Amino acid sequence: MQRRPPSPLIPDYLSYLSCTRRLYVTLPSSNTEHIMSHQPTVIKEGEWQDGLCGCCSGGHFWMGCCCPCILVNKTHELLENPSNQSPSGCGIWGCAWCGLNFCGGWGWILECLQRGEVRSKHRIEGSGCTDCLVACCCPCCGVIQSHKEVEKRRDAMKGGAPDKIGYQGQAPMRA
Repeated sequence: MQRRPPSPLIPDYLSYLSCTRRLYVTLPSSNTEHIMSHQPTVIKEGEWQDGLCGCCSGGHFWMGCCCPCILVNKTHELLENPSNQSPSGCGIWGCAWCGLNFCGGWGWILECLQRGEVRSKHRIEGSGCTDCLVACCCPCCGVIQSHKEVEKRRDAMKGGAPDKIGYQGQAPMRA
């Protein structure tokens, strides 16, 4: 099988740098380097951005499994102030959730209320019955899903996370 020669339109150098999450492309016809970043977050209306079993991705898995009360409080603070860039992990809502869980396993009530608030605020389809089922049967996954939802909506509202600001081309060169 014969290989075709590379087209002059195809970049001769592509490398993905995982530490900066940028794709550097050098075009063969010039020494101009363009940076292409991830596109801004696209929000699917009326549904959760991640499934209930999507709790393993996004960097919140260990926090949600080991200290879900921290994520519960962060989610609550993001619901109150969506532009908050660094919500606190310690607060009344997380302490109440933790206390209710230690005193009889009643933390699912707060989680159910919080999921309902996330759904109503972002117009996500569902019901109180499904919120209760998730809060009772999969509490850690539910906490992670709610937190990721609120974070993604916050990032989409501000135009994407800092490393998700879309394509940034260079200004044209002048002679």
